Amino acid sequence: MHRYHVTQHALDRYYERCGKRPIDLEISEAIPFGIQIHDGWYLQLPCGLVAAGRTIQGEYGWVKTILTVLTLDQAIANCQAKRSPYRHKGDRKRQPKR
Repeated sequence: MHRYHVTQHALDRYYERCGKRPIDLEISEAIPFGIQIHDGWYLQLPCGLVAAGRTIQGEYGWVKTILTVLTLDQAIANCQAKRSPYRHKGDRKRQPKR
């Protein structure tokens, strides 16, 4: 199991949106969501929220840091904006700037 650092912002969003269980229990049962882009990643929590984080070089090595907690709709929209596999078939491709 990985160790995670959870920012205060992520804690606030988690307890504001769900917060029925301690966040460390939710993280321990989370599954990967979407795709990893560079050093960023998503974890779907059992409560239905999605933790967004990235791996950061810390003083003592690499640290997995959860930056915020999103609703499922927000996470899907974010994945679509980054052109991950969660794009819906009916979505139009972005038009190049002229």
